[in-house]
Amino acid sequence: MERNTGGRGDEQLAKVIVHSLMRKGIKLLALDFDLTIIGFHTGGAWRGPTNQLAQHVRPCFRALLEASLHESTDRLLHLSIVTYSLQYGTIEDLLKYVLPNRLVVDYFY
Repeated sequence: MERNTGGRGDEQLAKVIVHSLMRKGIKLLALDFDLTIIGFHTGGAWRGPTNQLAQHVRPCFRALLEASLHESTDRLLHLSIVTYSLQYGTIEDLLKYVLPNRLVVDYFY
């Protein structure tokens, strides 16, 4: 089986998913960070640069994040990143790096 490494297929599928969620009246897409958005567990102790962490963002989730922000411009679908990590700033920096000019960040603890 060939592994999907990202690209147009991920982008199209992400748009279909987001439109389906909105059509069903779902208001919130919550995604886990470690071992979901990124392909390993940081253990809440990432010390490297943001661009190095960005290399570990899974292409399908990068596409889903982008689609959820782009396709829901009227804010019908809200996006939440959930984690047990206390490195909120690191996650915020990563999301800003991966999704430049697309992010409004509110923290809820």
